[in-house]
Order: sequence, then structure tokens, then C-alpha cells
Amino acid sequence: MRDERAAATTLGYALNLTVATLLVSGLLIAGGGFVSSEREQSVRTELHVVGQQLSGDIGAADRLARSTSGSPVTVELTRRFPEDIVGVQYYIAVDWNDGDPYLQLATNDPDVTVRVAIASRTTLATSRVQGGSVHVVYDATNDRLEVTDG
Repeated sequence: MRDERAAATTLGYALNLTVATLLVSGLLIAGGGFVSSEREQSVRTELHVVGQQLSGDIGAADRLARSTSGSPVTVELTRRFPEDIVGVQYYIAVDWNDGDPYLQLATNDPDVTVRVAIASRTTLATSRVQGGSVHVVYDATNDRLEVTDG
């Protein structure tokens, strides 16, 4: 009597290994897309939080600059933001859209851009800074607010 079970065991092992490899590969591919999407959403949320905080600081500097009517005033607010968000460097730009100032915060990888409105009656200088320490300074000579690197 011949025993041929060894061939069946080896074949079964190879088939099980192939199926397991296919399943793990499929999960990694599907999970990779999910992780990428979640990372992009995390970056967008963090940029929005940083933008809201800086917008609040600009609004506070605006109120301080306007509160001392006629007398020269020095206003400088400094806030330390993270240098990167979710491991990605970002920049903050002050820009104008039809007379309304806004902050544009963006990253390159993933490609995410967030706009945050600024409530300020004082003119804002157009600028661009990296994340990290950011200063909001009132320039009394030119009667404008400037956002600069720290």
C-alpha cells in the first residue's frame, strides 16, 4: 500500500500560503488608501486649527492697534505653532480676495490648502511664512499689520 499524503500536505500548505499572501496584499492595498485619506483629513483639520488661532491673533492685534487713537502704539503678538503638521511642513500666506483678507495654509504632500477669513479693519501686508514661531506686528508708520517669521 502506497502513502501519498505527503504530496497532499505540501500542496495544501502551498495553497494556504498563496491564499494568505493574496489576502494580506489586498488588505495592505485597501488599508493604504484609507490611511492616506485619513492623513489628508488630519492635515486639513490641523491647518484649519492653526489658521483659526492665527486669525484670532490678527484680530486681537487689529483691536489693540485701533484702541489707542492718535498716539503711536507698538503691537507685537507671537505665537508658536508646530513646525510641521502630521510630519509635513506647511506655509501660511496672507492674501486678499476682493478686498477681504484671508489666510491660506497649505502643504505639498499631501496637496492640501485651507483658507481662513481674517476679521481686521487694519490693512494687512501680503506675506508668506513657514510654520513655527509667527509674529503679528503692527507697523504704525504704514498703518498696517504684518505677519512675519519668528
